Amino acid sequence: MADAENRVNEPGIPWIATLLVVFGALAFLGGVILCIQTWPNETANSVWDGTAPGSGKALDVMAYIASLTSLAAGIVSGVLFFAGAAALTYLSDTRALVKQILSHMNTRNTTTPRGEGRSPTG
Repeated sequence: MADAENRVNEPGIPWIATLLVVFGALAFLGGVILCIQTWPNETANSVWDGTAPGSGKALDVMAYIASLTSLAAGIVSGVLFFAGAAALTYLSDTRALVKQILSHMNTRNTTTPRGEGRSPTG
């Protein structure tokens, strides 16, 4: 029982932070995959049905918007997930440090003799 209690109190990475890192990696990977799949070209793996870039049409720049938007969304959401995981890990470490400081303060207060450190007027 004491061993399980010690494992709970020791600092480390919370399970939800690990889950956020996995979600961040999946979001980044999904953004890259969507960018590749929607990239305008003339091959069969592209879902773009417009004209190919460089054909002299006015929509050449517009052809890349879907691809670059999915890439940017994947990067931004991945970074936000990673930042959330880092914040949770930092807060978890802070919680353990505060517990350690409070336990040290409690042991120091209980070992100080009564009356010592007090002014004579009370």
